Amino acid sequence: MKKLEGYNIDLIAKRDRENALRSSVIKRWNVRMEEASEEIEEVKEEQEAPRMTEEEAKNARIAQEIIDRLNREAAEDEAIKQAEIDAAMQQSAETFNVTTGSNSGAYGLGEVSEDDKAVVDSIMAEKGDALQDLIAKTAAENQ
Repeated sequence: MKKLEGYNIDLIAKRDRENALRSSVIKRWNVRMEEASEEIEEVKEEQEAPRMTEEEAKNARIAQEIIDRLNREAAEDEAIKQAEIDAAMQQSAETFNVTTGSNSGAYGLGEVSEDDKAVVDSIMAEKGDALQDLIAKTAAENQ
């Protein structure tokens, strides 16, 4: 048997005391203070333990250099992309047709080659002939 506060404690009394502690609100006379020095030392050891080794530090520096290089390359790519966007916007503004209110591109701004003129003339001649035939048929039907 153990002694507690000058009394002999048997198992039943110990059980009753533990039940009382479990069901009671924490009171200072139910709390036993223990030295926390061991716990403090363990916390200090855990805080000091995660220090990096030289190899880990070297790997971390290399990783940071790679990240920095990738960030620089991304910034350069973004600058190139922005320059391309600005050039496209300028070209779009130059080819904007105020009359139609739309961007018609460079259509009709350049010189027309002789071959293209010949093709257009032949198409228009065919259309003209077909139109004349249609007008003649319509006039004949109406009479």
